[in-house]
Amino acid sequence: MGATKELHAQMREQEMSERQEMVQRFIDKKIRLSYSTLKNFTSPINIINYKLKKFIPNPSMIFGKLCDVLLLTPQNFNKEFKIVGNTPTTDKQTCFCDEIAQKGSELSEEEIKAVFSNHYSRGDAMKTYTPLKDYIDGKILGLELVTQDIYDEAVSLVENLKSQPDIEEIFKQISEVQKKVEWHDSDWDFVGYLDILVGEDHIYDVKFSKDANPEKFERDIANFDYFLQAAMYCYALKEMGVTEMPKFSFIVFDKSYNYSIIHLDYSYLMYGFKKYKYLLQELNKAAKYKAFNKSYGFFRNEYNIGKPNWAKGFLLDEDFDSFFTKY
Repeated sequence: MGATKELHAQMREQEMSERQEMVQRFIDKKIRLSYSTLKNFTSPINIINYKLKKFIPNPSMIFGKLCDVLLLTPQNFNKEFKIVGNTPTTDKQTCFCDEIAQKGSELSEEEIKAVFSNHYSRGDAMKTYTPLKDYIDGKILGLELVTQDIYDEAVSLVENLKSQPDIEEIFKQISEVQKKVEWHDSDWDFVGYLDILVGEDHIYDVKFSKDANPEKFERDIANFDYFLQAAMYCYALKEMGVTEMPKFSFIVFDKSYNYSIIHLDYSYLMYGFKKYKYLLQELNKAAKYKAFNKSYGFFRNEYNIGKPNWAKGFLLDEDFDSFFTKY
């Protein structure tokens, strides 16, 4: 019991040390920012939490990345992905595979059994390990792992998308894919990657979505701050001297083989640019006043929330409103 408490204390101490180091990097502006980092600046605490958290992509993210690679950089497939026969089907299997991968590929049967006992109270270690060995080897190499069925589905979607005349026309005009952009603003260094650049002034961002219907994706643009990403990338092209009037569009597709091309209006880009500058302004304040222990009140001390327009109403026979006015 005492050893467990001591271990937990050591882990907390290590976490605090890592947090303090990350906070200092932000205070010193010695960290490179991206759209993803800035969008997670919903409070000073949250931006630190985001940078400290290990990124674990969910299946939808992995599928979207697979489609991106097949669509834009198919020559890099073997550098980023591996097709495997089996993947873990339970949390226990996932944790078992992760621990094996962390220890490396040259493990003896006894070592595999020892790891197995950390996650299972009974069962055959080698019967669990053997079907997943290919998966574990891929994890050791740092690759994203997909089954043949998932790969085939992604290939089918990408081929369908590329065969559409309007998409085909865009691809004929591509000047660069995965173009790296870097810029400096208010003593911070920024980096981003443009999926597609047509000519020197038109950015196309490819999005795999649950629903490619433009009316529904419009909500995603707002909810996931895609307008912020668009504004930052357009700003990058201007800062790098590539173009004075950049344009931004989305190519959105889903598993139903639907797709849409959505152009972002200049006014929406300007709105995104204002949010970018606002977040940068507040981040500078957090660094100046060493306020990375502050929560949501950092932006605003109090929030007043009224009844939203979409909330349903209730029809009463009596005049209920007078209840609040007669006293």
